[in-house]
Amino acid sequence: MAKKSNIVQERGLLAGDSILKTSWVRPISLSMFHWQSNEQYQSWYRKSERIKDKYGYGIEQFFLTKEMDVDYERAINTIQKRIDGGHFWIVGEGKQGGNRNQTFVNHPFNNTL
Repeated sequence: MAKKSNIVQERGLLAGDSILKTSWVRPISLSMFHWQSNEQYQSWYRKSERIKDKYGYGIEQFFLTKEMDVDYERAINTIQKRIDGGHFWIVGEGKQGGNRNQTFVNHPFNNTL
């Protein structure tokens, strides 16, 4: 049986050392909402992750103000209403991310982290 690697020894760390990991805060987490089913949650999660991977913003993309801040109150109310209505995404069925003219915004640090 092979001996398991020890990351502490491999990196020369001592007790109390820390490792810096650069990331940014996700302003809206899908886990904060009340879902009707796991299938519904998974649908929203997959679509949010898809646009997050591509643009750096997830579902918050739909609630950015002109100043590039997130309108939390509108986001929370709108998302929960769509969930309560049995919808499987923030926009109508059969649409990926809004209407044909939907413009997605790249997060300023999207390709740097």
